[in-house]
Amino acid sequence: MRITDGFTVKNWKSFKPVEDAYSVSNDGRAIAVADKITRDPRRTPIIQFPKHKLDLLGYLGAVRFFANYPESANDISGLACSLFTTKKWWKASPEGIRGAVKEMNSAIGSLNDYTKIVNNWNKFDYLEHDIPGCAAAGAVEDNGKVSYFYIADCGIAIFDKNGDLKFRTKNEGPNSRGSIDYDVAKKFNTGFNAPLGRRIIREMYRNKPGNPLSYGALTGEKEAMSYVRTGETAIQEGEVLLGYSDGLEDMLGNPEFKRILFEEIGRKDFGVMKERLRKFCGSKVRSEGTLVYMIR
Repeated sequence: MRITDGFTVKNWKSFKPVEDAYSVSNDGRAIAVADKITRDPRRTPIIQFPKHKLDLLGYLGAVRFFANYPESANDISGLACSLFTTKKWWKASPEGIRGAVKEMNSAIGSLNDYTKIVNNWNKFDYLEHDIPGCAAAGAVEDNGKVSYFYIADCGIAIFDKNGDLKFRTKNEGPNSRGSIDYDVAKKFNTGFNAPLGRRIIREMYRNKPGNPLSYGALTGEKEAMSYVRTGETAIQEGEVLLGYSDGLEDMLGNPEFKRILFEEIGRKDFGVMKERLRKFCGSKVRSEGTLVYMIR
């Protein structure tokens, strides 16, 4: 028996459009989740303000930021998930998974080339015209073997039948190798709260293998593959395989989340389980988060 499903929750206080996506294959063997890179809103000036003005300008900037935010932009995350779960998996393996992610990254690159053409952009500016991309994770189950991938701060986890977390991938998102914020402040006297700081971080710290503090994202750039992690682990009957975006990573250690999950699995009421989990996660998420699961 395989039960596969998922959901995205969003904090009602968040003004950002939905950028997460998830997908499950028709045969229930593959799951995927992705979180699109947040790009700057329209008409964002690159201004460096004196430090003593940052508090007020930061507040006013936040209002302007969300007032001008683009409409939902989860096209890349949706593309990544669907490409992974619609692939015809004959026999999954870490090598096969890496090949699939390479194809996925290439497809994202082709879409980004098209985006530049139709919008008449000469180049990406790492702000409003940032390179579209996403963090992502996916897994394929084959006779008790799980082959998986992840990049950045999306991940894969497995709960055993007792509700204990027996496996999870590492979070390799921004600041996972050291403080990018500190490095940028020290070298450039700016930070992520300022447009200039965001441009520097995206241009010099994302998909830059030569930078020891760098992080990855599927943007179509060939360097993105340096940050893709693949592996293989085992899953048994009664265990739960999860894919998640960073917004719901904290649920892995939440006792109430696990209680709801395994209480409803025991009752075999999977519709109620999804609704209870969705409601609970929605009450805890800071901005947005996605969970996709397979109950074996």
